[in-house]
Amino acid sequence: MKKQGYEMEYVKIEDSGKRSFGQKKNHTIIFVTGGRGYLYQEEEKDVCTMEDLIFIKPGNKVNLEYRKNKYPLELYVLYVGTELLRSLSDENTRLDEAFDIVPFQVKTVHSESESAMLIKSISKKLYSMIKESPQFAHTLYEKSLLTMLLVLALRSSVKEDVQLKSNKKRHVVMDDIFIYIREHLTEDISLE
Repeated sequence: MKKQGYEMEYVKIEDSGKRSFGQKKNHTIIFVTGGRGYLYQEEEKDVCTMEDLIFIKPGNKVNLEYRKNKYPLELYVLYVGTELLRSLSDENTRLDEAFDIVPFQVKTVHSESESAMLIKSISKKLYSMIKESPQFAHTLYEKSLLTMLLVLALRSSVKEDVQLKSNKKRHVVMDDIFIYIREHLTEDISLE
């Protein structure tokens, strides 16, 4: 997948420990699909739970610590270059500028359950495409999925910025129902 200007990685951490994330030239987006971790950047510490997105600008590194508990820490990690962001943009939306305009080096955002379910399904599909043989319109399909994933992540970030800080991680009852179903559902539902 590196030849397309991005890399998708699935990480499942079952034993306690730390792992470093971030690249010099690429934007990094981490989507937490299960478990709970602790994000360390310089002197700051943040708790990351299911449905959280972590945005890391190029040249920054973070450590994500997992302390062994009932659920393993599961992540989809997307590394995407500025050139690819530029090529996925259209005349109304410049994805490369959207990532560069945001005033953060590392930012954690909680996505709504509806968006989180789409992000997880698309991430899973992009990751599984590595092993698949190309099918009809493979490149277009891959490009469309990647664009949708990036737009959903950026929308979650923008939505979070609009909310008051005191309401940051407040869920509505429907979100709790989706979280419960996802944690107790044994079969993942794909986009196919």
